[in-house]
Amino acid sequence: MTGNTSSSIRSLKGIGEKTEALFNKLNIYSVDDLITYAPRAYYLYSEPVSSYEDVRIGEKQAFFVTVDGKPSIKKGRVSVTILKGIDRNGIRLEMVWFNMPYLRSTIQTGKSYVFFGLVKEISREGKVSLSQPLIFDPEKYEDMMRYPQGIYPLTKGLSNNAVKKAIKAAFEIAGEREDFLPNEILLKRGLPTLSKALYDLHFPEDLEGLRVAKDRLLYDEFLLFLLFEKMSHSRKTVKNTFRLEKRTEFERVMNSLPYPLTEGQKKALSDIMSDLNGPLVTERLIQGDVGSGKTLIAFLSMLLMVENGYKALLMAPTEVLSKQHLITFQKYIEEFSLPYEAVLLNSDVKGSERKEALEKIQSSSGIFIIGTSALITKAREYENVGIVITDEQHRFGVKQRMTLIEKGESPFSLLLSATPIPRTLALILYEGMNITVINDKPKNRLPIKNCLVTREKRRASYSFMAKEIKEGHQCYVICPFVENNDEKPDVCDVMTYKDSLQKEIGSDIRIAFLHGRMSDEEKDRIMRDFYDRKADILVSTTVIEVGIDVPNATVIMIENAERFGLSQLHQLRGRVGRGDAQSYCIFMDCSGKKEPDKKLSVINSSNDGFFIAEEDLKERGPGDLTGIRQSGDEGSGFSYTKLSGNQRLIREASEDADLILKESPDLDLERYSKLSLILSKNEKKLYRNL
Repeated sequence: MTGNTSSSIRSLKGIGEKTEALFNKLNIYSVDDLITYAPRAYYLYSEPVSSYEDVRIGEKQAFFVTVDGKPSIKKGRVSVTILKGIDRNGIRLEMVWFNMPYLRSTIQTGKSYVFFGLVKEISREGKVSLSQPLIFDPEKYEDMMRYPQGIYPLTKGLSNNAVKKAIKAAFEIAGEREDFLPNEILLKRGLPTLSKALYDLHFPEDLEGLRVAKDRLLYDEFLLFLLFEKMSHSRKTVKNTFRLEKRTEFERVMNSLPYPLTEGQKKALSDIMSDLNGPLVTERLIQGDVGSGKTLIAFLSMLLMVENGYKALLMAPTEVLSKQHLITFQKYIEEFSLPYEAVLLNSDVKGSERKEALEKIQSSSGIFIIGTSALITKAREYENVGIVITDEQHRFGVKQRMTLIEKGESPFSLLLSATPIPRTLALILYEGMNITVINDKPKNRLPIKNCLVTREKRRASYSFMAKEIKEGHQCYVICPFVENNDEKPDVCDVMTYKDSLQKEIGSDIRIAFLHGRMSDEEKDRIMRDFYDRKADILVSTTVIEVGIDVPNATVIMIENAERFGLSQLHQLRGRVGRGDAQSYCIFMDCSGKKEPDKKLSVINSSNDGFFIAEEDLKERGPGDLTGIRQSGDEGSGFSYTKLSGNQRLIREASEDADLILKESPDLDLERYSKLSLILSKNEKKLYRNL
């Protein structure tokens, strides 16, 4: 943008030191941080209710009321403000607010308001109970009905209106953002400029404008991904000069495995061996459902390279996962008495320890190198690299993967993914890349037992978890929110759930909590502690969707399961069932409906990730623009949620990537992508909710 978007938010009118500190809690420091702080949901405010027949229990509705008396206040540990009234259509109302006694002086007798809140119940006498309603002037509410209203992730002390006001002020000083897409593509695809897309993301004039804005931002992500993939494939006409003549250790390990490889693992290993002995250096995507044994295949592939004197790199998306890979590899090396070493490079490896690791990498002819994006350092440290493996490849940005693959002298590239992608989509996304699917699991893994229950069975679920813990196991509980700022009575959030669970399950059971707003260091520490059995239950948002394997965890309970997508539920379920013990997944349906959603019936009846992905693709359609996304999800890169409802965008981005590369075959992708938002520091904030 031409404006100074790097300016501190203190430069905006109305933001002082205290308000700045609240925004900082949300990792908002600059004007650009505000502009790229995406809403997590949208409200479409409806016409005020016109008759008793239109009142819907469990839904948020509006009522036009002229106040004829002051609210009353009940004092106690929690103050309760109650206002009784009759709306203009004769509907009797009782409106309740908690810890808001100031409303007694702000609500004026004789004045008309629109009250918008959750309808809790209708009494036998016909009185409608409204919980925590928002209060609007009728003229203001009329404006609110015209446009979708963004709802933002918040922190205590910061209101939704304060965030919207600050974002509006940020746009006023920002100016026009330089666009990386040519005008021809914008016109052909009916896409807005990047500046307009960002503005309409916050202040859409209608649902169609919001859809177009989201399409533009998602299109950018798909286009840059596909540009990288296509450029990568076009470069892969490099002759294979690697000599893999030694196989003694490789064969010995293959013959000593405690469990036979599954048919899927055999096929994957056979395909990789064919690549490594072929005439050209290649890339291969290994798609395997959670728990399908991809890590062992990665180790065996790297072992063949290491045995022949080449270095082998494995990059994981998190510090904790990289350390777990190190532990696993060291275990294999010890169990099979291999004469090799595995070293770790991530941000936790510092000082003399890092220096020692780098010296080993430089001096060793064959070595396993494991880490995170910290692997991306000086190229001289990676001479003689034979293979680069990227675990959970969709979690890395284009720039990270591009830099890593260019290490060494044209190494083989192996991409691992536990995100089940139907083949129709995979062929577009990974055009030209070799693809192998592992669709079975090791025989020592017992199938996870699923249970779909309603909130009335929550205490019974707690008792079951306590029983598992008593037997020495651990449990997860997943909540859709970090904080329940909308105070929805039936929605669970991490910040309050831990305390209520502790009261229910007993003080002798150790409970930890985790969410995406924590620092990376804090998240890694909590996950390490859970892995080391320093906690019995981990209450978390979906930040654990791709995380450390905890074989001792045998139960995962997903609260408000109806709020998650099918594939996300499947990914979460994959956190258990990692060991030899029987594992369980409890889907808690808090919708209050007599019949569960179809997706809950599907996930409860099948553990097959590829079947679930196909069902998700059939059911999701274009997506729900007013749907709620939980605010603790920190996954960057593609999620299946994005893929399933955006096949048209993916196809168009693929066609446009071909045209762009035809006109500019030597495109500077790094410079090109800097003009978009994909590789910016705001990537996670902007894209996590789209």
